[in-house]
Amino acid sequence: ADIAAITGINSEYAVLVEADTGRVIAAHNADTVMYPASLTKIMTLVVAREHIADTSATVTFTRKMLYSLDRDAMKVGYQIGETANALDLMYGAMLPSGCDATVGLAYLCAEDEDAFAGLMNAKANELGLRRTHFSNSSGLFDSENYTTVHDLAVIFGYALKDEDLPVVLEQYEKLAEKLKEQGCPKV
Repeated sequence: ADIAAITGINSEYAVLVEADTGRVIAAHNADTVMYPASLTKIMTLVVAREHIADTSATVTFTRKMLYSLDRDAMKVGYQIGETANALDLMYGAMLPSGCDATVGLAYLCAEDEDAFAGLMNAKANELGLRRTHFSNSSGLFDSENYTTVHDLAVIFGYALKDEDLPVVLEQYEKLAEKLKEQGCPKV
């Protein structure tokens, strides 16, 4: 089916999936490998949720953690020596698309971001995603950070089955709607 005709969305990559069954209703380049950018953060939340038993667990930001990010990366604004808990980091990863928050989550789960990317890739394999590979927690550009919109749909579907992640994701949607209502064009 023509996804643009069904949804009115004109995109280079798109997939419309029935949430309950996973059945693809319409698709356009759904299995074409592409760069996921900040949609990477959905897998970051999935992996963090599964590896952090207590969302009040904290991490203290170090120079190494914060200086690993591009200067132009979206950030919450954590500073060296500042401590944040896992739940705040999850919200920070989604609401302002904070790359510093995703790095904090990575360090709560693994020894460094590379090890965390390994956890992300293990989860992708577990979910049967054959055209997905992650190289960082934030989605900052790297040629080894790629997926397809079909694989992203699987990740989203999996995330929505978690008892807490939909709450975090819904807060992002509510904020985005409010900003659009106020005329913010970049939401």
